[in-house]
Parts: sequence; C-alpha cells; structure tokens
Amino acid sequence: MIMLKIAVACLEERNSRPTMNDIVVSLLACAEQDDHPAYSW
Repeated sequence: MIMLKIAVACLEERNSRPTMNDIVVSLLACAEQDDHPAYSW
C-alpha cells in the first residue's frame, strides 16, 4: 500500500511532491514491518 501512496504522491505538482528523503524514510519504515499477514509463513 505504501508503494501506491508514494506513486500517487509523485504525480502531484512539483512543489507538492515528496522529497527523495521522505520516500526513503517511508520505504524503510515499510521494510521494518514484519508483522504483515502475507509474510507470516
């Protein structure tokens, strides 16, 4: 879901888009979530 949110945010006007730092922080936070049901094998 975070990838979709980032993709949509990147379609905004240039000055409203997230910075690369914001994107990296979001992706790293997503990577740290190990309790997702799809990954509980």
